[in-house]
Amino acid sequence: MNNTVGENEIGCVRVFHFDPPSDDGPIFQFQSAIGVTGLNAEDVQHVVLADLGDMPLRSFLSVAYEIDAAALDKVTELDGLTGHVFIVRSSAFLDRPVTLKTDSAARLVATLWEPSKVGGFAPPIKTESAEGILTPPTKKKPSDAAMSGRIATIALLVMGLLVWVMIKVGG
Repeated sequence: MNNTVGENEIGCVRVFHFDPPSDDGPIFQFQSAIGVTGLNAEDVQHVVLADLGDMPLRSFLSVAYEIDAAALDKVTELDGLTGHVFIVRSSAFLDRPVTLKTDSAARLVATLWEPSKVGGFAPPIKTESAEGILTPPTKKKPSDAAMSGRIATIALLVMGLLVWVMIKVGG
């Protein structure tokens, strides 16, 4: 089982069997038992197994964390647990990388993986605007008015130049 939390690890769910010595801050006692200085409490779930009633821990993990039933069937350590378990997501560990103490009162029972939330791409959207072949835009032919304007501008410049030449010659 993986007792090292990598710097970029996501989607891993670790199940620890840990019976806190007292009811005073069980998450802080658990944190100390696994040798971690900080945990994000939102990503740590403390489960009293007796509170699950007839629901086995496997079913709870399958429903609450969407763990694949086939993966859960391979973990025999989940059978016969009593007392308390702490279910910890990768995102709970604030300082990374970290190596967890699993030889203490907190015993690592299972390392499981949540399904990837990043799915494949959706099928392409079929629309009329998406059909056709993309071609580079072609240069538009200038209109007759634009051409007339350009010719008039050139004619005015030529006449202005002629006037300037006449002034220079006559002056």
